[in-house]
Amino acid sequence: MRKLLLSLSTLVIICGSLLAFTSSKYPRLQLKEKAPLTKLKMKDVLNGKEYSLDKLKRKNGLLVIFSAHSCPCVSGTSTGFIEGWQGRYEEVYQAAKKNKYGMVLINSSEGDRDGEESLEKLRQQATENNYSMPYLIDTDSQLANAFGAKTTPDVFLLNKKMELVYVGSIDDNVDNSNKVKETYILDAISEGAKGIPITVPKTKNLGCSIKRVSIN
Repeated sequence: MRKLLLSLSTLVIICGSLLAFTSSKYPRLQLKEKAPLTKLKMKDVLNGKEYSLDKLKRKNGLLVIFSAHSCPCVSGTSTGFIEGWQGRYEEVYQAAKKNKYGMVLINSSEGDRDGEESLEKLRQQATENNYSMPYLIDTDSQLANAFGAKTTPDVFLLNKKMELVYVGSIDDNVDNSNKVKETYILDAISEGAKGIPITVPKTKNLGCSIKRVSIN
């Protein structure tokens, strides 16, 4: 138990925030609510093409993940203490594609656009990690604000009507993919494609806070 508490404390320090510490003035999208700003156009970091959520949606819906470059909960740590979820994005993308969902990564950290979340850094991240899915820049954190997204990563699964059916984390272990016991988003994708209720529709999101221009 003491080891677990120590690990959680370290995660708070490294990743910047747990769900309990990410209160925001932006209301969080609730289950069964329709996604906002689905026509908002955002540029892909690699090719500069503009995409909207409506354009990226597939037959069964769309998976939206608010992500980042610098967050250890996304990219991991050099010490190996946290593996990070980025290495699992491709598996999730393939599952989404197989089950006729679109998938998109959104970078809303506008407050650090001249630093670790710069276009150059994001291009490098997408290239080095062979992102198969679009990675879009959310100017002025418009989409993050509308969704009430709090952390990186923060996961929102939308059904064919663009209604929220799952929100939270990718799985239950940011430290080590080999120790994952609950594959939340993979299960939600599979169940949603079958047209059955999502068994676990909401989980806690763990990660760094989104670096908005203003947090007032």
